[in-house]
Amino acid sequence: MSRSVLVTGGLGFLGRHLVRRLAVDGDQVTVVDALTHGGSSEGLPAGVRVLVEDLRTCWALENLVAGASVVFHLAGQTSHPRSMASPSEDLAHNYEATLALAEAHRRAGATARIVFTSTRQVYGRAESSPVGVSHPTAPPDVNGVHKLAAEHLLAVYAQAHSVPSVRLRLSNVYGPGQRLDPELGFIGVFVRRALDRKSIQVYGDGSQKRDIAFVDDAVDAIVRAAAIDGVWNVGGFRHTVREVGDTLAALAHTTVETVPWPADRVAIELGDFAIDDAPFRAATGWTPGVGLREGLERTLGSFAPG
Repeated sequence: MSRSVLVTGGLGFLGRHLVRRLAVDGDQVTVVDALTHGGSSEGLPAGVRVLVEDLRTCWALENLVAGASVVFHLAGQTSHPRSMASPSEDLAHNYEATLALAEAHRRAGATARIVFTSTRQVYGRAESSPVGVSHPTAPPDVNGVHKLAAEHLLAVYAQAHSVPSVRLRLSNVYGPGQRLDPELGFIGVFVRRALDRKSIQVYGDGSQKRDIAFVDDAVDAIVRAAAIDGVWNVGGFRHTVREVGDTLAALAHTTVETVPWPADRVAIELGDFAIDDAPFRAATGWTPGVGLREGLERTLGSFAPG
């Protein structure tokens, strides 16, 4: 059955993949994106409506929320280093944008569930493993602080104003079309160097573990989350950083080298981090399907010339 859905941040990396999936499923999709951090509507499926607007000032937001069956809220600033350099910008695009959306929902008397993509960064350094949603939260950077604040805001609106929401704490999503920005995580940096046939630089010995999810698997989790409420972890397959580097190097016919940690990265590095997403899998039936080698091969292929 076709739904009317709203996707904020639908022109970004994860948002574009979600919009394509929703269109294939037969949903009528409206996108609101400020294009503050890049993105494009080029190549989106026919029939997708796009508004280039900031959520904080979007003139049609109440009507859009009122007419939606589900709101997928992906808009935000995602760079952890950038959040430290420009905390006010991060506040605006993560917390204030979420407040504007929640307020529009409340004023409109809407019924749509808000599916919010947060980050495992809200936990900080793991005190126990694997990390479940009851683990203490101690964000190591401004981005984590604002994402956690947005989660709490949505929880308050759910309780006080009957604004239903689900908050997903995602971990290291990668795939075709991702931004290869050094501020957006190690996988993009590795892919950029692999494409340039440069050695892949691993900080330290690369033994720290990470849960990573191919973008199609992350999108499937986001879509399934529209049927539940609360806070959930979404991980993927667990690998060391060195395993990711070695796999990419083999695919791109390059090498891996270890280098010392830069001071700015040491300050926000969390060490080993294993997500417990078993409750989410049990609640939704979700399971990741794209393994590391296949996912990296498809990612590299998406950037290949021609």
